Amino acid sequence: MSMPYANLPKNKVFANLISCLEEINDFRMPNKIKYPLVSIVLMALCAIIGGADNWVEVASFCKDHVAWFRNALGLECGVPSHDTFNRVFNQTIPNELTYWLILWLEATLPQSNTADVIHMDGKVL
Repeated sequence: MSMPYANLPKNKVFANLISCLEEINDFRMPNKIKYPLVSIVLMALCAIIGGADNWVEVASFCKDHVAWFRNALGLECGVPSHDTFNRVFNQTIPNELTYWLILWLEATLPQSNTADVIHMDGKVL
């Protein structure tokens, strides 16, 4: 897989993630969209990294950090409900989401070889 964004300055990494996620096909009917797909995916990613384990916790995390999300994503309608997160992720094609996240990670993370990897399971130090 090529890395089209590899030469971007570090402050462009977040914008790069948004660019990658904007490529995901939005299955929803355009006249019924209240929250952009990119916003829903980014909020869910932040919540999951922050320790959320289910859609109720994702929505709760996002409500707790709504000021940051409004500033970063320009949310006008607040935070989606846990049902909205559930519905969107149940209908979003996982392979497509995985593809664009991997592309972003490859472009963002420095190249390394396996000698630089530290295994955390205790089998290899």
